[in-house]
Amino acid sequence: MVTFETREKRLLPIRVTLVALWVALAVWLGVEHMHTQRKARTALLQRARDISDTIALISRSSRSGLIREDRLNRALSELVQWDLLEAIVLLNARGETVASAGHTERYDPKTLELGAVRWSEDSVIVMNLVDLGSEPGSEPQTRNPTIVIPAPDREDQRFRPPGDRDTSGTLERREMPMGPPPPPPPDDRVTSGPLRQQQRPARPPWARDSSGRPPWMSESEFRDLIERRGFHSFVLILNARPMRDDLAADRNLRLIVAVISLLGVAGLLAGLTQWSRSTSLLLKLVQSQQQNESLRELNLAAAGLAHETRNPLNVVRGVAQLIDHDPASPPEIRDRVRQIMEEIDMVTFRLNEFIRYSRPPQPHLSATNPTTVAENVRTALQSDIEGRDVTIEVETASYRVEADEMLLRQLLFNLMMNAVQAVCEPGRIRVHAEPGEGGQLRLIVDDNGPGVAEDLRQEVFRPYFTTSDRGSGLGLAVVRQICVAHGWNIECTTAPLGGARFVLSGLRMTTTPPATS
Repeated sequence: MVTFETREKRLLPIRVTLVALWVALAVWLGVEHMHTQRKARTALLQRARDISDTIALISRSSRSGLIREDRLNRALSELVQWDLLEAIVLLNARGETVASAGHTERYDPKTLELGAVRWSEDSVIVMNLVDLGSEPGSEPQTRNPTIVIPAPDREDQRFRPPGDRDTSGTLERREMPMGPPPPPPPDDRVTSGPLRQQQRPARPPWARDSSGRPPWMSESEFRDLIERRGFHSFVLILNARPMRDDLAADRNLRLIVAVISLLGVAGLLAGLTQWSRSTSLLLKLVQSQQQNESLRELNLAAAGLAHETRNPLNVVRGVAQLIDHDPASPPEIRDRVRQIMEEIDMVTFRLNEFIRYSRPPQPHLSATNPTTVAENVRTALQSDIEGRDVTIEVETASYRVEADEMLLRQLLFNLMMNAVQAVCEPGRIRVHAEPGEGGQLRLIVDDNGPGVAEDLRQEVFRPYFTTSDRGSGLGLAVVRQICVAHGWNIECTTAPLGGARFVLSGLRMTTTPPATS
């Protein structure tokens, strides 16, 4: 037979597998969320790199190496209008701001290093993702940084030739000499090709040389200008809130999946447990039915045996009774015959109880007065209490209940006989009825005997369980059988008299007058 414990051991690998699958799913969801977070950060940094390339193109768009501040501010403002970009800060070689756009209050130049990336809750600060000091190409070539020149109304005079400098608040344009340009140097002539006879234009005298320094500016002035106004590096402040919101939504979605899967696993585990228990209970029920069938057949066989045994005992008792009544029988023989008759009566009584218990009663309900039935039982028990200091009290009442009068008489006889056998002298037995809830009646039998121990108050109703040497163990079992047939309840407690109290409840009261015999 497969027991519940054996089935639980067989289901243990399945439970472990389900839990392991959920743990693997939870770990996978966590790893995927971290991967998604890395991808989101990489994508945001790639967008920062794209912006950096745009800024680098702006810085290299001027071949002269000069870019006006107003044009640069307009270009930066257009970039800042993008949702992900909050601010741009252009820095010189000293780390001072040359130009900026957007909300720069989060920027602290003292806390950043070149190439640094700093993440915060709502933003990310990036310092130079491209090299602004190199020419684009396969191999980087060092060049001077782009110089941000002020607007025309406040243009630095050092950017203009000495003849074009404004000394009165306005700019005067220097007149160029009229006439043909001077002849080019011999090495500038074109000696072949369609432009063989043409000559290159002369280079203006104020043009910047190969190092980018104007000829009218000294080397120290030019280096100071580059240090102050040279576009050397930049800082980007990007908005990380959309990324944070997307990651939060991804995390919540994965948590929901994990919780739903956990509930599913828990439901499967609970279902497996309930299935195991229900299967075990079903097997026990089938086995109990088989045992009940076997016990019923055995009970019927035992009842038949008891019935067949009772008939010869009646014959033996009749013969013993004839010997007892024969005047020729000696007194010793009569005494022994009376002992035989007492033993036969005891065996017959137990056989009758067994036969009654083996046949489930079929009650025929009628209006019955329980106290009247109890009074009749008291009269029948007078011979058992004769010569003993035992009193049976029955409180008469006019209550009527729906019951089988013969079965109720048998029930009260067993309860009152059990009390008579249990009490010591002086003994007191009290039977009374009292109304309960819902139109029901409670019938109570009290005694002042030793009572029933609390741990035995359920056992006394089991067949063949008795605490008396003279008891058969079937009296209270028959009482419970009659109660079950009527739909009543029987309970054993402590009586106010100090002994046992048997409370019969659930008796349905009726107004129909009691049946007359």
